[in-house]
Amino acid sequence: MTYTGKLSKYQTEAVDFIKAKKSTLIGYDLGLGKTHISMAYCEDLKPKNNDVLVLCPASIVLQWKEEIEKFTDSKVTIINGVRKKRCQQWEERSYYYITNYEKLRTDNQIFHRVWGVVILDECTKIKSQKAQLTRKAYMLRANKKICLSGTPVHNSPNDLYSIVNFLYPYLLGNYWQFANRYIDFEPREINGRTFNEIKGFQNLDELHNKIKMFFIRKKKEDVLTELPPVIYETLTCVMNPNQYNVYERIMDEITILQEKENTLHLFTALKLLSNHPSLLKETEGEKIKQFGSLVSDTKSDKLRVLMEFIEQNKDKKIVLFSQYKKMIYIISEELKTKGYKHLVCTGGITLKDRNDNINKFKQDKTINLLINTDTLAYGVNLQEASILINYDLHYSEADFYQRIGRLHRIGQRSSVVVINIITQSSIERKVLKILMGKQNMIDQIIDGKVETNIFNDIMMEMRKEK
Repeated sequence: MTYTGKLSKYQTEAVDFIKAKKSTLIGYDLGLGKTHISMAYCEDLKPKNNDVLVLCPASIVLQWKEEIEKFTDSKVTIINGVRKKRCQQWEERSYYYITNYEKLRTDNQIFHRVWGVVILDECTKIKSQKAQLTRKAYMLRANKKICLSGTPVHNSPNDLYSIVNFLYPYLLGNYWQFANRYIDFEPREINGRTFNEIKGFQNLDELHNKIKMFFIRKKKEDVLTELPPVIYETLTCVMNPNQYNVYERIMDEITILQEKENTLHLFTALKLLSNHPSLLKETEGEKIKQFGSLVSDTKSDKLRVLMEFIEQNKDKKIVLFSQYKKMIYIISEELKTKGYKHLVCTGGITLKDRNDNINKFKQDKTINLLINTDTLAYGVNLQEASILINYDLHYSEADFYQRIGRLHRIGQRSSVVVINIITQSSIERKVLKILMGKQNMIDQIIDGKVETNIFNDIMMEMRKEK
């Protein structure tokens, strides 16, 4: 038996594209069925193919297994557990072997065979060129390699280099050849030491033309005209007087230091303070503790605005994202005092508990789910919700749309309302303006459009107000 699911036209095109290429990067938007495209290809090849290895984040291992078993009759083995158990699992006869990326570090059996197909789901896991995980991935032997990601470039062309090098070694040269060709460096001196700082990017149209030979890309708006729209709304809040004074102190420090040293830690301090004064007051970061000590008033208007919104929409299913685990628990405590049923998913609970919470969320219409973006950024389907709250924003446009893609995907029947809660006169407002108003270099690499540098843009916005 082959793949029994029904593929749309754009998915069939992707299967044919994989067949025609030695290796492939599938960059379809979140929710457009990259898993099913991969399964359909592997099942079509099954009579003459060796085994298939699927590497993916731990949070979606079971999801892969369930989808394969639902739409094929192929044997599936999950590689997990203690070492002795995993050794036995590698010896089982299966067509699909599914495991998380960490097994590249620990299980030599993964390198003992030539795989028919190796699939890297959420392949940005190997975006760091120097990481051990990336070097191990390069050692995999396969007749066909397939990389899957709705956002293959998060912050810079560097993210793409390792993925391309995995699929087509030497296509982009060694790393320094690649960097000199596509990254614009500027010498900078900090504390008497000179280093090359990334000023911007160059020749991205050339990079786009190189990768499009093996890279197939579809956006939701290209293929899902029947999918309900995304509606964006912004809720604003204000700083308390102490919060504003501390914010201004940090801004003054940025102005003083920006020409002499890296100020990223100060941007982090601004984000923490804008989110909730307690986050900065209780920070353990050595470089920003001095500002946390200035916080004397921990009242948060942003938290108040959030609770008012939840009260007004308590009959709706809501997913809330925050970048910070401490913020998730502050919100959770406030929800408890108000008597709202909710679930928490962060890096502080087990994978099983996270999966259980997601299933409860799907089945119980009265539950609001709190979700930490760094924990569940990959592979989680939450079409049951119609409201997404961004309690805070990532700098990355890719991460911004990663959140939305959890809800706005195949199976969504309602319009998705994205609520951005923004502190007035803060870095949050500047980040939102840039994210919503411009396309960054991701689009130039992938779609051939214009690029920007978000930190440069933030500084420009700040200067306008001086």
